[in-house]
Amino acid sequence: MKTESFIALLVVLLAGCTPPEAKPDRGVFYSLCLANRTTNVVYGFYEFNNFTNTVAGISPWCGATEGFMPTDPNGKITVTFRNETGIVAKATFEPMKSFPTNRKTSITTTYTLLPGNNIQLSFGFDAGDMKTSRIIPGENERDRVFRELGENLVMSASWGTPEEVHRLLAEGADINARNDFGMSAIMMAASNKRIELVQFLKAKGADLSFKNGNGKSVFDIAKDDKQLLKILGHQPSLAGDVAKSAVPQE
Repeated sequence: MKTESFIALLVVLLAGCTPPEAKPDRGVFYSLCLANRTTNVVYGFYEFNNFTNTVAGISPWCGATEGFMPTDPNGKITVTFRNETGIVAKATFEPMKSFPTNRKTSITTTYTLLPGNNIQLSFGFDAGDMKTSRIIPGENERDRVFRELGENLVMSASWGTPEEVHRLLAEGADINARNDFGMSAIMMAASNKRIELVQFLKAKGADLSFKNGNGKSVFDIAKDDKQLLKILGHQPSLAGDVAKSAVPQE
């Protein structure tokens, strides 16, 4: 697979979405994604240039890419999230007003339903060294630094060094920060069977109650590893019950 194609795929996947079946514009993907960070399943809708599209149920910590983002400099897009009883949130954006056009890389424009029923616009792109970065229009510097510390912590828990994890926590990273798949640092460490790191994060107070976009908790992730389950404080004989209670969404 060519490096450019892999990077385009990675950027979209880290947004919690599936890449669209579309051809790149001048070698760069400008994809549009709707994502859900609430605890309930929602339906997404977006409208632009008299075109309306509906996205099937989006589970918590999941997303869906719907194709290319409109690139009209003066274009507006209205995004609506609904549940079974009615509209949860609705907002109109002018994405090209803040689009990072100076970046020669594939960009995913994501509209995310947040807790509190606010819709957040963000742009995700390749930052080099197999990492991605995100721009959130209107985000202040303090919030950006705090968010990026958390994002880097989750990534480091997967393949970084223990020293890097310790440093990020010392710098103020939220131990319970989660990536776009709903994975926290301790979930990533458990997924990669990093025993000592799981033990360290648990001792530091990592929350064990989270479920990711597939509906799995850290106990589900560790259910086949008795050593991990012992560290997490869960009896191996009960791991199957936990696994049954989590209903994967994909």
